[in-house]
Amino acid sequence: MSKSNIQIKTSTKKGVKKAKVLLTDELNIYTIEGIKEEIINIVKRYDEIEFSTKDVKNMDITFVQLFYSIITSVKDKGKKVTFDIKLPEENQVLFDNTDLTRIIKNN
Repeated sequence: MSKSNIQIKTSTKKGVKKAKVLLTDELNIYTIEGIKEEIINIVKRYDEIEFSTKDVKNMDITFVQLFYSIITSVKDKGKKVTFDIKLPEENQVLFDNTDLTRIIKNN
């Protein structure tokens, strides 16, 4: 995944460090290595992280696993992580039918 497939905006308000992470294009096993460490570092450094997607062509279980790992790792650290994930219809149907949507919707 090229760096153009991830956009990060950061800010600090009242001492709270915030990051907005926008992911685009292909989000799958073949592209995760290019941004996984960057996402992990964002989660470590910021108090509030918002993940969103735009123009995603495909998203597979590897990104769901990454998001789930993030959710569980920040659970007891007082950090806030939110997701605004928009998927192509075929992915959305698969995620809904297999209950994977619950992982990124109920955080």
